[in-house]
Amino acid sequence: MQQTLAHGRALGHVVLNVTSLAQSVPFYVEALGLRVVGRIEAADRDRIGDIVFLSFGANHHDVGLREVSPLGRAPRDAQDSPCAGLSHVAFRFGDRIEDLEHVVRRLMQAGAHGVRAVDHGATRSVYFNDPDGLVLEAYVGDDALRDSPLSIVATPLLIDFDTGTVADR
Repeated sequence: MQQTLAHGRALGHVVLNVTSLAQSVPFYVEALGLRVVGRIEAADRDRIGDIVFLSFGANHHDVGLREVSPLGRAPRDAQDSPCAGLSHVAFRFGDRIEDLEHVVRRLMQAGAHGVRAVDHGATRSVYFNDPDGLVLEAYVGDDALRDSPLSIVATPLLIDFDTGTVADR
């Protein structure tokens, strides 16, 4: 009898290493609209680190922020090491350009850095940095898987930083 393999359905959550929960938690709450839903118990923090869990509201948590030693200080152990490898994390905010413009205004109010907008064809995105310089993406558009090969473009879009509007060049 042949067994059917389980297939992944969606990204469950992401845990990001940050150097300051005091800076990062308010940024993710204010800029992305997440809410704090939990924190690692104090008794476990020495073993696995201090992690704050955040949610958009539907899942028990969508993002974990784990405090690690700032660069220049020796890590406590292997789990406390900021590691390379992450390119960016993307958050979907709906289907309309107005949804993306709302995110742009929130990012500006939260003091986000490195904000740039890109039209990828099926989606329109805004890339920005969190307080630790991690690259995050907020996007709107169609996530549906197509039968045809995926074609991704990266056409820059204009952002009016006074109004938060996003437009074609």
